Amino acid sequence: MKFSVERAVSWHQRATASTIMLLVFMNFFLSIINSNIFEIGSYNVIIVQLILTFTAVILTLLNGFRATNTILISLYVIIFIAICNVLYNNYMPDLTLVYNILCIPIFILCGMSFRSPPVRVYMNVFIFTFIIVLFEVIFPDTFTKIVNPLSYYLNTRDWVSVSGDNHEYSEIGLYVGAIRPGGSFFDFIGDGHRVSGPFLEPLSLGYYAIITAIMSIYYFQYRRSRRYICCILCIVLALLADTRIAVALIVIFSFSFPMVRRIPRLFALFVPTITFFLVFIIYLINSFGVRDELIYRLSITFDPLINLTTSQFLIGGFDVFQKGDSGLVYVSSFIGVIGFFILLYLISGLIINRRIPPWLGVYMSVYIMVSSFFGGAFFSIKTSSLLGVFIGLVASGVLKPMNSNSHSRRGNAGFNGDVTDRRGRTSSLTCSY
Repeated sequence: MKFSVERAVSWHQRATASTIMLLVFMNFFLSIINSNIFEIGSYNVIIVQLILTFTAVILTLLNGFRATNTILISLYVIIFIAICNVLYNNYMPDLTLVYNILCIPIFILCGMSFRSPPVRVYMNVFIFTFIIVLFEVIFPDTFTKIVNPLSYYLNTRDWVSVSGDNHEYSEIGLYVGAIRPGGSFFDFIGDGHRVSGPFLEPLSLGYYAIITAIMSIYYFQYRRSRRYICCILCIVLALLADTRIAVALIVIFSFSFPMVRRIPRLFALFVPTITFFLVFIIYLINSFGVRDELIYRLSITFDPLINLTTSQFLIGGFDVFQKGDSGLVYVSSFIGVIGFFILLYLISGLIINRRIPPWLGVYMSVYIMVSSFFGGAFFSIKTSSLLGVFIGLVASGVLKPMNSNSHSRRGNAGFNGDVTDRRGRTSSLTCSY
């Protein structure tokens, strides 16, 4: 049965797709307003982000979704651990931490509410990101004049006001981490300037490149040339951002896919734990003597974990001065190390359902685990919303890989093509989002 996109996609699904794009680029647009119209404060950012998040929640409820038992059980256990922590330790969590923990699960449910895959949304985000990144590379002075990321973060982030006032680049409007104190590792554009694009800070651009590379590997898993082209473009973004983690993970994921795609589902469940202990062994071997930058960053995670009591390991309730520099410690302080791993298995898609291939859960879990050792930036709404919706789309069976058997030459939904709904019925779309 043929039907047009106007009949296939209701207005609230279009609105949901638009809301996701606004969340991704919210800080970019607010930064432009802050630089050219009026000053933006931290409360303005919080209000806008909460409004957009609640809009996504309401639209998700209007779209309708069916959460799997593993999603519900995981959330119940996490909430139970949090309540135990509050009651047993009189622990009062930061509301931002509560929001961050629930954010990706919310957007997984949002992704599961779509009836057709919003592929064009991800394409538009990628194209817009690449355009802004190229603009920053070619016209850095104009970019900082129009966007001025440092001014925006000085007004909206307290910790930036402490570290950014006396930096040598504060006058040109670059983000605090845009120039490494010891020089850039890759120095891809020759001036030591780490590119941030519409994500305003380089680390988020690097994390976006990782997520996009994983999505490209999934969507183009039967189209090798397209898969490699997308991964190469993501490596370019990571190089421009001078993010070593992003470059390394994208290269590893790209070349390991032919082997990892055959990984047994049971073995995939052990990968996050294996990754954790491998990094811990690296830390132990190199922690004696002079600590370089890597070991120092790992020590922010492992030094507090080594000294945890049994109750703190199970339900959290500890406070660490530098927990903001470790996503693992940041989350574990509220829901314990056990709660962190439950959350990791949930948001990576490893335990949601069998529609998510094991290798995809492995790649997502390795990305989240590794990034959690170096801060909580993977929780940023700029990238977490895209990650959550993608996992939800795959889990619901709406988003399927592009291949010659299930798609025409014109491609998947969003590029004109066929889409299969949850009941296995195939319909033709003319355009999407």
